[in-house]
Amino acid sequence: MSIPSVGWLLGIADYGKLQDLDGAVLDLNQPLPPDAMARYDGVVAGLARVRGTEAALFAQEPTYKGGSMGLGHTKRLEKLVSVAAEEKLPIIGFFDSGGVRVQEGGHSLEEASALVGQLIKARAAVPVISVVMGAVSGAAAYAAYMGDAVVMIKGTSSLFVWGPGVAKAETNREVSAEQLGGWEVQSSNGTATHVVENEAECLETVRQLLSYYGMKGSRYLAESGRTGRKAGGTIEGTFDAGSFVEFRSLYAKSVVTGLALLEGRTVGVIASNKEVLRGFLDIEACRKITRFASMCNTLRIPLVTFLDCPGVYPAPEQEKAGLIRVSGEAMTEYASPGCPKVAVITGDAYGGAFVGFASKALGSKKVFAYPSARISVLSLPAYSEIFLKRKLEQLKEVDRRAELDRSSKEFLKLMDPSRGVKEGYVDEVIEPSQTRAKLVEAFRAAGAL
Repeated sequence: MSIPSVGWLLGIADYGKLQDLDGAVLDLNQPLPPDAMARYDGVVAGLARVRGTEAALFAQEPTYKGGSMGLGHTKRLEKLVSVAAEEKLPIIGFFDSGGVRVQEGGHSLEEASALVGQLIKARAAVPVISVVMGAVSGAAAYAAYMGDAVVMIKGTSSLFVWGPGVAKAETNREVSAEQLGGWEVQSSNGTATHVVENEAECLETVRQLLSYYGMKGSRYLAESGRTGRKAGGTIEGTFDAGSFVEFRSLYAKSVVTGLALLEGRTVGVIASNKEVLRGFLDIEACRKITRFASMCNTLRIPLVTFLDCPGVYPAPEQEKAGLIRVSGEAMTEYASPGCPKVAVITGDAYGGAFVGFASKALGSKKVFAYPSARISVLSLPAYSEIFLKRKLEQLKEVDRRAELDRSSKEFLKLMDPSRGVKEGYVDEVIEPSQTRAKLVEAFRAAGAL
């Protein structure tokens, strides 16, 4: 009988060697003893090296009681997570579980709660990578969500609070696991950070993420071309060739987030995407920024922001849904001193976009601007609508055009980034070709490179 959990760990651990929680070295290349899964209560867990980096690994075994989380199973994971946090080791978890073992009742539920709590605490100290290998629900789904990175496989992975059976019993609705929490669902809502085609790509993605979380990606990974979709010429031209790895590429597309290498060192990247919603930040984009900036702050990953954004999205449905609260939460997280931050204003930086994500007053170590940058409380069209409309309506057509031209030129002068240099809220106006060198200089000065 095949043991999927062993296969996953064998595919990731150097030489297939895993040091079990009791200290014994487990050779995953050899068949496990017949009673092993009963002793492990359905979870293989221990310490191993992954491309030379020591990490805490575990894999739930779906063929043993459905991968359910019994007392022994959960206590083993609690111990592993505790050791990882204490020893400052990254955590990689392969999830395939229907959640808490129903037959064990409330006690197992309490232990599952303790495990989620341990993962929350551990994530404040070490990177956590969650890999969804099958159908994962209940407490196992919450545990998987605690990952800084959540990897799902197309057509194989599903993640939900309750499975299709409970959904049918409680709502009388027939729904498949894929419809309920498959990769399309969980990538479009931002839960999954990475979606891959198959198990082999999944394991390679995990290796790459671990390399980046180790702050220094290997040359093999940087040149492998596995960088996700393109995020614009600014990103591609600034960082080490082919090193950008996008997070949540199918979610809140007006902003791009991901990790890249700069002089071989890991940096976080947040960039505006003018092709979607004109680069405006809606509620989902703000949530995307909050989650990514939180990870960078916690793991002390230097963060670069490329800003070309007309601000938060001015729509009544957005305000009704809590735009001020959600964008304020993004600004709060961004202002945290956890990691050094550098902003590069490549185009528009209006209102809350500048305040939250390119302000020295809120923590940016350096603020650079391209000559094309425009910094203002609001855009020229908005300025014209609010301040010029009534005056222009009272003028004759020929005078109206002249006044609009004159007023627009005056307003554009106020938006010029050179004014920001004079007044101290921009450090330097730079050419796009200088971006990489200026970032290297800034992060070295901050002790981050």
